[in-house]
Parts: sequence; C-alpha cells; structure tokens
Amino acid sequence: IGKAAGTYTSNLTATLQEINSAGGTVLQTLGTATVSSQATVAKGCSFGAVVPSYALTYQAFRATALTDTSKSVDVTCTKGTSYTMTLDRMLDVVPTVGLTYSIVFTSSGGASVSSVSSSGTAATNYGLTLNLPAAQAGSCNTGSCTGTSIRTITVTY
Repeated sequence: IGKAAGTYTSNLTATLQEINSAGGTVLQTLGTATVSSQATVAKGCSFGAVVPSYALTYQAFRATALTDTSKSVDVTCTKGTSYTMTLDRMLDVVPTVGLTYSIVFTSSGGASVSSVSSSGTAATNYGLTLNLPAAQAGSCNTGSCTGTSIRTITVTY
C-alpha cells in the first residue's frame, strides 16, 4: 500500500552450509541459490462509499439563488497516478419540476478537476457546488413537487 504503480523485484540469496555443531565453524559450503520475487502494482482509482445526493426546497420566484456547498466526492488513486474527474454536465433542468441548476467542482469552478495522487492511501475530497438561480417559476402547479436529475462523474487515469 502506498507504492507507486509499477513492477517491483526483490532478490533473496541463500547459502547452504554444513556447520560443526560443536564449534560452530563452517565445514563446507554446499551451494548458493538466488530467489527472485516480483510484484506489480497497477494504476487504479476508486470513489468513496457515499454518493452525494441533494434534497432541496425551492420556492417559486425566490429572490436569491439557492446554493448548496455541503456535498463532496472522495477519490483514492494509486500513488503517483495522474487523474481527472469530470462531470457529464454542469448545467441541466430537473425535468419534473422545470428548475434549472448548475453543479461544479468547488475547487475549479468547472466540470473537471485534475491531480496526481501523492499517497495512494488517503482519499482526496472534492467539494461540489450546486446552484439553482433566483426567480425561477418552475413547472410545479401543486403545493409541493419533487424531481430527480442524475449526474455522472467519470474518473480517467
């Protein structure tokens, strides 16, 4: 754990000797053998266990935008791995309620963030900013409506 992606080799040399049990002296060397072992650490990235989900209340024609910065996504990549996380869309409309929203990575203010994993063992946390602009009427014509819009985050490494 914590190793950079790559192939690692280790050699162990063993010498077999006959030793005098009385004095501990070497009587003869019977042979020497070298054993090589090899391990490969593959590049990889994984998301944290919790997928962010929002539950917001938006009143039609509200005077100010509704912004939520309380959610984030965690990613852990093999040490030394360069990666980019990308949202499939920054702007969209919740279809059943007709509200426009934007979602971006807080640190970049855009649809993607890039980095290189420095530890390989600790997750890196990326904040998300969800924004519903002010003065939207929406398409809800009852007292309360709910809607769903699903975004996809892709990690490329």
